[in-house]
Amino acid sequence: TLPAGCTSTAGYSSTTGVKCDSSGSSPVPSGSITASISSSNPAAATLADGSAYNSVMALNFTAGSAAVDITGVRVTRQGYSVNSDFSGVMIFDSTGKRHGNVVTLSEDKALIQFASDPINVPAGQSATVFVKVNLVSTSSVGTFNFAVAAASDIMTNSADAVGGTFPIK
Repeated sequence: TLPAGCTSTAGYSSTTGVKCDSSGSSPVPSGSITASISSSNPAAATLADGSAYNSVMALNFTAGSAAVDITGVRVTRQGYSVNSDFSGVMIFDSTGKRHGNVVTLSEDKALIQFASDPINVPAGQSATVFVKVNLVSTSSVGTFNFAVAAASDIMTNSADAVGGTFPIK
């Protein structure tokens, strides 16, 4: 018998996404790369004024059939805070290496570019990327979060659009 959604042993099921040859394996994501919130996303926490390198978001990137370099990420600040409460926004990979410069927020957004030091996601594999912030010592921060508002807020070396459900927060 064929898996649900299959009419032959060729291709993938239109309803379950598994291979129709009954091997049961799932397809490699289509497109160049997909983005989602990571299971490593930090829980809500109280952050001290003047604290640094606070993880505020963890993103998961999964490459399709070819490796992809992530070359930049734009994040949007949300919640009860102002841009001046944050003295820096930065991107780190899962090894703890920072990519790009420490940047500041402007109009609730921070664009971190790192084309000269991209984060490589090998074909068919995933990578976790962390957004971290520094708070000023006199901040008036209330409840806040960061989000990736649209696929266009993730820059890659691929001409394909980034997949995923946006906004990611």
